[in-house]
Amino acid sequence: MWKSKLKGALAASLFIVGMTAQVAHAQSYPSKPIRIIAPATPGSPTDILARMLADGMGKSLKSPIIVDNKPGVEQLIGLEHVIKQSPPDGHTMVLVGLDSLALLPITRKDLRINLSEDLTVIAGMAEGKYILAGPASAPYATFGELVKAIKAEPGKFSYGASAPTVRFPSLTLMHELGLRMEHVPYRGGSPYALDLASGLIQWGFLSETTAHTVKDRVRFYAISGKERSPSYPNVPTFAELGFQRIQGPAYALALRKDTPAPIKAKISEAAKAAIEAPSFKAKAMQSSFLDAQYEDEATVARSLAARIKDYRDAATNMGIKPE
Repeated sequence: MWKSKLKGALAASLFIVGMTAQVAHAQSYPSKPIRIIAPATPGSPTDILARMLADGMGKSLKSPIIVDNKPGVEQLIGLEHVIKQSPPDGHTMVLVGLDSLALLPITRKDLRINLSEDLTVIAGMAEGKYILAGPASAPYATFGELVKAIKAEPGKFSYGASAPTVRFPSLTLMHELGLRMEHVPYRGGSPYALDLASGLIQWGFLSETTAHTVKDRVRFYAISGKERSPSYPNVPTFAELGFQRIQGPAYALALRKDTPAPIKAKISEAAKAAIEAPSFKAKAMQSSFLDAQYEDEATVARSLAARIKDYRDAATNMGIKPE
């Protein structure tokens, strides 16, 4: 009996000691410069958001925050750096696209990390729009006309993508519509957009930023989001057309999952203050056509889970295997 009581008392003592240590760490945080890994090239939406967030959070945390660009392999290089080479002390975090987090386990079989076990997304911050487009020279004036033409002559049409994050909205929509088209992969966004505009491919999703560069040479059929874009008020949303699963590119702040809870809370609070600043929202829209809005950890986790399910369903039904 006394041994059982002793074990219980010891366990309680260890728990208290552990919690005390976590609180002490949080009180002294940050104890050195903070880094936000931007797993994308300078000037990209990910990079721009990371620098905006670093500026706002640095003021709240009273610490310099450095943005470190580590692009490559659909953001995998930056994610691996945070998970495998950075201690879980809150001094290294990563600004990541939710679609990349959802798609890496689906599209790659050589992953050396487990994103669901190693990483936690603590703050959603912004979402853009994807626009389904085709060449302006095509005779199909509406989304319905385009779909009807593809069903009538499926071998005549092809769709393009410059990355899995751009391909999977097409796959999701094609699965819902029962469409089949040849996939044409591209290594970069510019040649992809130019071929779409010239008619070498007939279907493709563009970010609103990319769409703006070819808007006079393509026709827009539908756009993601709850509301129409002020830039393209005549383009219906996918929701209006009855397709709820098509979402735009979303961005969030993530940490190693084993970061102490009090430090996570402190970072979340600083991120919330930065994202909710009016200047942040204005800059996000002006620089990258992004709608900035703070989402807490639970909300962004639900959004990520929904994307994972939709993309897994699309991959299974369209026969897409990890490579």
